[in-house]
Amino acid sequence: MKKQNINQELRQIILVRYYFKLKKEVKMYVVKMRGGYLCADGGPTKHLKFATTFDTKKKAEEVAEKRLRSDVSFKAVEKESEEYEQNKNIRFS
Repeated sequence: MKKQNINQELRQIILVRYYFKLKKEVKMYVVKMRGGYLCADGGPTKHLKFATTFDTKKKAEEVAEKRLRSDVSFKAVEKESEEYEQNKNIRFS
């Protein structure tokens, strides 16, 4: 009986570790600029849901440097934090 309980506990521990390995958060980045966010066509969009997403901050910055004029300032930001900021502004407006 003890051996079965130990096996069940070990299985649970393994499953929990596996679950947390799969649950690693994947950060997505968007390019924020004066007109809103960088869209797939290279122009600005005010809606975050239409913004082009990138898997790394470096890639977002590289694409922005290629597509945007030199006088346009931009910043690569996490998409999740931008969604939070937008929702916060809507709720408290």
